[in-house]
Amino acid sequence: MTSSLARCSALLAPRLCPLPILVATSQQTRLSCPCIPRWVGRLHLETARALVVTLDDPASADELVAAARRERQDLLIIARAPDAAHAVHLYRLGASDAVPETIEASFQLSEAVLIDVGMPMGPVIASTHKQREALQDAIGQWYPK
Repeated sequence: MTSSLARCSALLAPRLCPLPILVATSQQTRLSCPCIPRWVGRLHLETARALVVTLDDPASADELVAAARRERQDLLIIARAPDAAHAVHLYRLGASDAVPETIEASFQLSEAVLIDVGMPMGPVIASTHKQREALQDAIGQWYPK
């Protein structure tokens, strides 16, 4: 997670969700693949309702998702992936949901352009949502649940 995202989450989360939220950056924790199994114990996953993984290093994200899933089979794990192929990989490792950032960025860019050129916001958002849902369904067919 980037430090700007961590700051944003720390500022907004208490207002949006009254639950305790732990925000950590890989820079703060010196998170790397070899230490992830030890680091997972500090996340208090036994009481967590969800884990959101936004690490820049795909191998570290893989290890964190797999380690968290080993700790708790019922934990909601949402992970950022650089692309659809890595999203499939994260699903196989145990992610509940994986968001391919390049595709999501394209959805958001397309949505902004269509609205800015005068298309009605409602249909644009509905269309984007439909396309996003279709992509998630397609990705879901690539991995066995």
